[in-house]
Amino acid sequence: MYLLQITINCLSLTHQNIEKLILVCQKKNHKAQCEVYNRNAKAMYTVTYRIAKDAYYTEDGFLKAFSKRNDNKQKVSFGAWLNRIVVNSSIDFIKKKSIQNRRF
Repeated sequence: MYLLQITINCLSLTHQNIEKLILVCQKKNHKAQCEVYNRNAKAMYTVTYRIAKDAYYTEDGFLKAFSKRNDNKQKVSFGAWLNRIVVNSSIDFIKKKSIQNRRF
């Protein structure tokens, strides 16, 4: 349901290329962030689910990416950079879960 709401709110930016969308995202434009999310969500959910068996952490990866959007200074595509953040968030989840399981 939430994903559907995001899709409806972002229709005006669907024809922008990713580089332009990222520039608009850097200005904290939520519609641009929605469009970037819509374009990448399915692939990122798949990655997160394969690693952590819980797609919830995909959203954590997106939040980190949007909060660190100026950190992508290398000549790496946004998709690859986002994928790395989502993978690292998933691995962090597994580590935290493992530590919690050892305590009990």
